Amino acid sequence: MRNFQAPYVEVGCGQGQMLAQLKAEGRVKGASIGIEINPEAATVAEKVFDQVFVGDVMENLACFQDAGTVVCGDLLEHLVDPWTCLQSMVEKMEVGGTVYISIPNVAYWNVSWQLFWHGRFTYVDAGILDRTHLRFFTRDGICAMVEGAGLEIVRIEGNMGKKKQKLNRWTRGRWDHLLSFQYFVEAVKKA
Repeated sequence: MRNFQAPYVEVGCGQGQMLAQLKAEGRVKGASIGIEINPEAATVAEKVFDQVFVGDVMENLACFQDAGTVVCGDLLEHLVDPWTCLQSMVEKMEVGGTVYISIPNVAYWNVSWQLFWHGRFTYVDAGILDRTHLRFFTRDGICAMVEGAGLEIVRIEGNMGKKKQKLNRWTRGRWDHLLSFQYFVEAVKKA
């Protein structure tokens, strides 16, 4: 079981459900900071986090000073300039600090199929083509952004169901980019 280094900073923390779960499992024991743009959600998150800052991440860069763990769960795709934002966060972190990112994969088979065969790239209320997404990424684009921010990727995994995992093994990973709905990245700040 992996424990998260303090200070723990969660960007787009919502109501604090993830931190509550991590604390219940004993995986976060030190200082915790949340950043949330929605004031109502931030009010609920204050019951879980030591501190919650309401507003845009770029307005709250001081929160990342010497951070040991930063979590950006389904956040970067909502930003105008996720490359600069991630780099700015990482610059303030301690060397060796860990960043966890989850981000949708626009190359997912259903999006690719609709675009290739039907010429459709239709925004929806939720999912990969969520109308609030400002940026779209593939695995290569995610890796370039993470490495460009001064991080070394420790692990990157595609999120796919059991049937797709079997198909991915059968194709020896050649279709990972089509079968992964989103990617999870664990990366460490380089010296």
